[in-house]
Amino acid sequence: MRVKTLVAAFLVLALSIISTTFTFLALRNKSWSTQAYYFDRDGTELGTTQITPVCVLERSPLYRCGLPHVYANGTCVISDCAFYKPYGQNQTSCRSSAEYGRPWSENVLAQGLLGMSLECQEVHYAGNLQIAAVVFLTLGLCMTLGLLLVAIGLEARQSKQLSSEASHDSNHLHQSHHSAPYIVAILLACLYIGALMQILAQYFGVLGLTVNATPNADTAVGAVHDSDYNHFVADSWAIGQGLSTYATIAWVSALSCAAVAAPVFRTPHFAKLL
Repeated sequence: MRVKTLVAAFLVLALSIISTTFTFLALRNKSWSTQAYYFDRDGTELGTTQITPVCVLERSPLYRCGLPHVYANGTCVISDCAFYKPYGQNQTSCRSSAEYGRPWSENVLAQGLLGMSLECQEVHYAGNLQIAAVVFLTLGLCMTLGLLLVAIGLEARQSKQLSSEASHDSNHLHQSHHSAPYIVAILLACLYIGALMQILAQYFGVLGLTVNATPNADTAVGAVHDSDYNHFVADSWAIGQGLSTYATIAWVSALSCAAVAAPVFRTPHFAKLL
């Protein structure tokens, strides 16, 4: 293996590590979307004189909080925050009224832990697709590491061809790894599928956690108790770090890894059908 090829192989490994790391970070990050709450002591109607929010509500497919309690003295308390399992009734980060057995309108006025049916469906898709992305990209990392170790081992053996016996061992070793091109094909499939799963998770995350997220700003203001409503304002749901930065880095690095791996490692040659 030439030096340039070896450097390219390590680049594939580095990109695979980056994609796997950031897809895990996206999975565990609680800030896929945020909703800021402001309290204006000066009494302006829209709270424009207070730039810094008194508290920020965060959500992800696996993390959800109840509505914050904003008081007249400007303090804010966010309660009922927890990470949820990605499966099971009443165990996900978004529970519908049918699952909980309580009208959604009553819940909004109480804690804000329930979501609308469409919202919960999109959040469930985002969470499941994110888990699928983690699985495929982790498999890709394991195969990338294995291929790199095999390539280094072959290079070390072939560099010691000082006798016919060493040459025979090298040829035998080469023949014993004739299935490596098919492993490369599986590696590329895992990287492309993992990147696709991450893109879809990001897409449904934008829909379920920002576009269709509840409660919206007006509902949140009306649901907050013990506060002077003329001095309180809630912002719309915005895309957070997990949904924008982590998820994007994960699928971009996965596609880059596949693009570099294809010419570096030997891929199988299939017979043409036509």
